[in-house]
Amino acid sequence: PYLFIGIGCGVFGHFMGNIIKYFSTKNNKELIRQLEIDKKDERNVLIAEKSKAKAYDLMTYLFAAMLIMFSLMGVDKLQIIILVAIYLSIQIYAVFWRSKFEKEM
Repeated sequence: PYLFIGIGCGVFGHFMGNIIKYFSTKNNKELIRQLEIDKKDERNVLIAEKSKAKAYDLMTYLFAAMLIMFSLMGVDKLQIIILVAIYLSIQIYAVFWRSKFEKEM
């Protein structure tokens, strides 16, 4: 039940954000054009990508620390194995994209 509450809150928040954006830009064509330019601007895209990279780096270390803490606390082995599988899948995904980008560039 808590999963559905979380999903519902996320969908509701996203939907309300779109509605607020629609009504705030409905009669202002210049604002719509400026928002599109800001969204596609190379500098803004680079800033967003760099911030995602920094957040990913932090997540990697925090996730590893959490795995070690859970192991030392004696958490059920199945839960630790699931977390390790998630952690490894994230790392494999990152290596895949890194190798793909290295081949392209």
